[in-house]
Amino acid sequence: MLRDLKGIFYYLLIDYRFSFLVFWSILTATLVGFTLLSILVPDSSMIVFTSPIVFVFCVISGLNMTKETFPFCVKMGTTRTRYLLGTFAFSLFFSLVLSMVHLGIVRGFRAVLDAEKISSIRHYSLMDMLDVQAAWYNEIWVLGLLFFLFISIGFLLGSVFYRYGLIGGFSGVAVFGVLMMLPVTKDYLFSEVFRLQGMTLHVDFLLLLVAALLTFVPSWMVLRKASTTAARAR
Repeated sequence: MLRDLKGIFYYLLIDYRFSFLVFWSILTATLVGFTLLSILVPDSSMIVFTSPIVFVFCVISGLNMTKETFPFCVKMGTTRTRYLLGTFAFSLFFSLVLSMVHLGIVRGFRAVLDAEKISSIRHYSLMDMLDVQAAWYNEIWVLGLLFFLFISIGFLLGSVFYRYGLIGGFSGVAVFGVLMMLPVTKDYLFSEVFRLQGMTLHVDFLLLLVAALLTFVPSWMVLRKASTTAARAR
């Protein structure tokens, strides 16, 4: 079992290396471009908020994970349960790496802005809105948890699309959207999970962690009897 998990982890690591490097290269180049533009055009005004961009990348990464890795891993002899455990471990690792790289790039970007005395760029951090001390170690685990949650959601959606095709996938998205719009759901989310007091957002991170972990349960139910060929290709 341990050998299978190591193999799955290594395969996912190699598979995501390219997209990881491309994403951070583009984001870094964009920040450099913004900095140069603000120096060349002092009267310009820009707002930079990098966390949501990484959230989108996490969802896309989770969406593509099943389609790109599930058929190969199963054909190589691993069980579907071990595949899910391997993707779970990789998602945890990947989210923490994303958080640390994001922290390094943002801190470097802010250091350049301070050194060049650039005031035309305003960088917003998610930590500025939360009731958590804005320390580097808090930023790593908070963003790491959120990245893990978005990867988990993307993985679940990707598994549904893989197993049931476009019709089943969009039907699942529609059902999820309806559930999120129900008054009882909104009341629970904005009373227990998210609470806004003034300009500060209070978040129950334990519930978010539980939600991220439980997301893998329906993913396993979807994939445990899934074919090695995606639904739309059969």
